Amino acid sequence: MKCDKFILHIRSCSHLLSRTKKHSDLALTGLLEQSEKEAEIISKEEVNPLLSDGGHFRLYPFFPYHHERKFEMLHIELDPGSRSVSEAHEPGTEEFILVYEGCFVLETDGKRHYVEAGNAIHFQADRPHVYENGCDGNTRICMLIYYQK
Repeated sequence: MKCDKFILHIRSCSHLLSRTKKHSDLALTGLLEQSEKEAEIISKEEVNPLLSDGGHFRLYPFFPYHHERKFEMLHIELDPGSRSVSEAHEPGTEEFILVYEGCFVLETDGKRHYVEAGNAIHFQADRPHVYENGCDGNTRICMLIYYQK
């Protein structure tokens, strides 16, 4: 399967991406082009989403990883019934997730955590984890991934 620079089928390419990340010390979105300006408004229409689960899981890298920062900030939309499996990130990596709409389910260490709109969850992302939409409607979240290195 061919991985396009901007639209990746995460499940199909996760092995390749995790190997690339291990060898280059880059975050997934660190492969995308970035610009540095004093102030910049970023329109969602300008951000090319990374897709998985047949396009039902859409990840918009509004603030991709940059070597001078230790984080990336993502907007994620999950259609009803969608889910995405993530491999373990590097040791010390943490994720901070704020749920804007719907109900988000995080599965890690064999436990399922249900987070409703208006609430947030933080966890150590250096272990395999799964993201799911836990309701009948759409779920929207903001995710900040902090890399210790």
